[in-house]
Amino acid sequence: MSQKFLKFKVFGMAALLFILPLVSFGLFEKDLSFGIKNNQEISNLQDFLQKQGVYSGPINGSFFSLTREGVKKFQVKENIKPALGYFGSKTRVVANRIITG
Repeated sequence: MSQKFLKFKVFGMAALLFILPLVSFGLFEKDLSFGIKNNQEISNLQDFLQKQGVYSGPINGSFFSLTREGVKKFQVKENIKPALGYFGSKTRVVANRIITG
């Protein structure tokens, strides 16, 4: 194996180790709001909120009262104002910062 190929292979593996955790859990990229049903991003949000200790409802991909209350609790916990339960850009930035550590 050439030295150049070996460096490329090592760099590629390092990049994958950094990127894969972000892809596997996923960063939040869209606004999420009340009434969305059967949506993977809502399931990811519910899982995230559960891990933050602010949601104990089902992980079902539907954004209704329990999810909205979980988002509100997260917003209060993270001092995001107004805490209306809408998962918009302000809340996404904070959530994504927590995910990426």
